[in-house]
Amino acid sequence: MIKTLTIIYFAFWLVLLGVGLYAQKAFLLSSQLGFFCAIIIACVSFYNYKKRVLKKLTQKDNVKTSDDEKIDKISDEQKDAKTLLNEEKARLKAQKTKLKDMGLGTAFVPYRLFAYAILVAGFILLKRNDLLDILGLFLGLSIMPFGALLAGFLNKESK
Repeated sequence: MIKTLTIIYFAFWLVLLGVGLYAQKAFLLSSQLGFFCAIIIACVSFYNYKKRVLKKLTQKDNVKTSDDEKIDKISDEQKDAKTLLNEEKARLKAQKTKLKDMGLGTAFVPYRLFAYAILVAGFILLKRNDLLDILGLFLGLSIMPFGALLAGFLNKESK
């Protein structure tokens, strides 16, 4: 899948580069800024989500054994459904929602924030030098999700 994505993004980059060289300098610079910032943001996001999933998998293995023990204990006691429901409600009320549990920890990853800062700084730099082409910037940014969608379809067809 990663090989397919790399080939698709490289092909899109070559097309974008060709169109940018044929068009004007502002389109070329804006599209390249958008393209490379989108790729950096996607790579950083992928890496962080991968770490998060692996961490949750290791935690889930530990929790699963304790949950199995609770289920065995409950089935041994043969409690009625009303008592079990009340106990579960009390347990859920006792749990507090932490910032880490809400998934906001992945939104404020330093590398991703750095990539967004590069995008904003590039946008400001291009705007101040009158080299900003909004169409080129949006085209460069949109290639990343479109490439992922295309790779998903190609990968689905090959299976």
